[in-house]
Amino acid sequence: MGIYEKYFNTLLEQDEVEQVPAEATPEAEATAMSAELDAGTQPSSFDSDAGRVEIIKKESLAKQKQKISEWVAEISRFVEYINGVNDKSLQGQLHNAGCDTLFEKIASSEHRRISRIAVELSGLSEALKGYLIAGDQD
Repeated sequence: MGIYEKYFNTLLEQDEVEQVPAEATPEAEATAMSAELDAGTQPSSFDSDAGRVEIIKKESLAKQKQKISEWVAEISRFVEYINGVNDKSLQGQLHNAGCDTLFEKIASSEHRRISRIAVELSGLSEALKGYLIAGDQD
């Protein structure tokens, strides 16, 4: 056997010592961090306030959802005003107008446009409601 073959066999036959890494504890991490900092730098300067950030995000989301809810209510109110089924709505007043009046002329020429606007606004309202629901799932 050559010199290298004996050395190789010796290495193969040795018991391998398994090295288990030490568990990182908060105290050990703090000690290691303070050892790495420049002189005069406080370790507390690097403390994160993740809990406060989450609270701020939740408060912001709640305010946004409240504002979107106000928009939805206002849009729905306006849709009811222009295209509602009662006599106080714009379409109701135009429909009940007498012959040869300005309202009758508006009703004959603008009926479809008013309905289309109401449909578009209703679609916007439903889309905003979808964002509210999606905001609840996040």
